[in-house]
Amino acid sequence: MGKKDTQKMIQIVSDFISELSDEQFTNLINGNAIIEYKTNYKNSFDQIKASVQQGQSMREVEKCFKGMLKKDIMAFCKDSRIDFRKKDTKKELYHKIAVHFDIKRSTKPDEKDFKALIKEFEQCTDVKEAVEFLSEAGELRTKEDLIRFANVLDVHIRPKEKKADIIHRIAESVVGSRIRAQVIKNV
Repeated sequence: MGKKDTQKMIQIVSDFISELSDEQFTNLINGNAIIEYKTNYKNSFDQIKASVQQGQSMREVEKCFKGMLKKDIMAFCKDSRIDFRKKDTKKELYHKIAVHFDIKRSTKPDEKDFKALIKEFEQCTDVKEAVEFLSEAGELRTKEDLIRFANVLDVHIRPKEKKADIIHRIAESVVGSRIRAQVIKNV
């Protein structure tokens, strides 16, 4: 930091202190208050907005906000005049951002990618067969593919689970629940 930068910083601090009331100044000196640093996101919001507009899917929208806190995403929404509620989750905020910027496929991630696979999966008659089917499916080689598939089927998956556990959970949630529903209907 050079001499001019130091002078600028001292001027900023001096202006800040001169704007404090006597009570605020006393609280600061006694340790009952703190000075907080906040980043001015206006410039970065413009960059994020540009990258969101280039996005083609929900996944790309989420990547634009990677590492940001929910309150910062809300600030982006406010800056972009996107309606949101404080209780919205990050996923809901991403969805609202995608809708605002007219990004297609924002309702369900990758549903058309798995359309044929879902049809075949629905033919499974028991959980064991479903687990075997999912284990052998070429489109579901990676854990990430399985998580995307689970999201399409509205099956909640914890990303830290092992691949085998994810497969079993999908099979149990979809096929197992269908079998249980049929048993209840027949009783």
